[in-house]
Parts: sequence; C-alpha cells; structure tokens
Amino acid sequence: MDITVELNGIKYLIVEELATTRNQEKLTAKAKRHQAIYQGVKQINTGGFWGSPYGIIKILVPEKSIVAYNNDDD
Repeated sequence: MDITVELNGIKYLIVEELATTRNQEKLTAKAKRHQAIYQGVKQINTGGFWGSPYGIIKILVPEKSIVAYNNDDD
C-alpha cells in the first residue's frame, strides 16, 4: 500500500482518522485549515445495541502540512 499520492504536482500523505458523530465538525474544520482532501471511508461500525457508531476515514494531507495537521488538536 502506498502512503503517498501525487495530485497536480503536490505530494499528499494518507491519514486515517476516527470519525464519530461528536467529532465530525472538528475533522471537517481541521481538513479545511490544512488544505486536506477527504478520500473515502475505510471502515464503518454501526455500534450495535449498546455501542456508538463510528467510521475510519481516509484523508489526503499535503506533505508540507503533515506536521501542523498532526499537532492540530482543535
């Protein structure tokens, strides 16, 4: 599996994030701040009767912004 993708001459790293109903707005804002691109869903878990639903999403983060993206906790 490749960990980088090149689009229009810019190298992107593939990052996987845990997405829940509680953090989806934060993830969207974080991606916009760092010019990241939503790529798709890797896994979905419906949570069952007692659990909460969640998904693992893939995001393409520009190579130049990966350190700032990882340090961004907002």
